Parts: sequence; C-alpha cells; structure tokens
Amino acid sequence: MEGPAERWVRRNLWTCVAPLGCVAIVVAVVLFLGAILTLVWGMIRSSEPYQHAIARAQSDPVVLEALGSPVEVGLFIMGNFESSDSSGSADFSVPIQGPRAKGRLYVVASKSAGEWSISRLVLEVDDGRRLVLGPVSEREAEGGA
Repeated sequence: MEGPAERWVRRNLWTCVAPLGCVAIVVAVVLFLGAILTLVWGMIRSSEPYQHAIARAQSDPVVLEALGSPVEVGLFIMGNFESSDSSGSADFSVPIQGPRAKGRLYVVASKSAGEWSISRLVLEVDDGRRLVLGPVSEREAEGGA
C-alpha cells in the first residue's frame, strides 16, 4: 500500500523535473554558444593581421597621443576573417582604450603568396576623430624593411 508522500511524489514529479530539464537545456545552449565564440575570438586574436595591428596601435605615436599609454585591447572583435594556406582576407574592428580615451581600431588586410599585408588601419576615437595609421606589411611588423 502506498502512503500520502509516495502519492504526492508520483502526482507532482513532472512539475519539478520539467522546469529543471528546461533550465538544463538553456544552460547547455548558452555554454555551447560561449564555447563557439571563445574559439572564434581565440582564432582571430592569434592571427597575424590581429597581432600586427595591435602591435602597431600600441606603439604608434598618433594612437598614444589620442588614447594615452598603455593602450589596452577590449574583448568584442567584430568583422570577417578568412584564410587558407596562401591567401586570405580580414576586415575587422577591435575596441582599444588608454587612460585618456577609448576607440575602435579598424583593420583591413589581405594575404597573398602566404604573406599578410594590412592595407588600411584606422583608429576611430570615441570623440569622433578618425586617425588613419596607414598600411603595414608583415616584414614591417616583425621589425624588418
């Protein structure tokens, strides 16, 4: 014979389990999307165009005058990045900031014959100024010619 507690559990089990199942599904989806974003951002952050553009911005006198030193990089990268063994293209922006101001660094780059070259590098400061930093090749970023 079944007691009142067992009957209550049998009648109400799904009213407790169903919401927990829904919460578990939502948490799993959020974790999956977070993992995808982390993977994509990590790939972009480790790319040559990103590394060269950030190095250039952190040492450029125009950027240092506008933002102050040190220049720090923000989290949310926006744009497109495509690369194969010998060719590719990148068009993205990165938030950067210093003690004086914040801004967004816009980068346009292409890869030909296995070598990246930045064709456009622009800092848009939060006060509306747009500062063109100019092109930088892979050799220049490595301290060569």
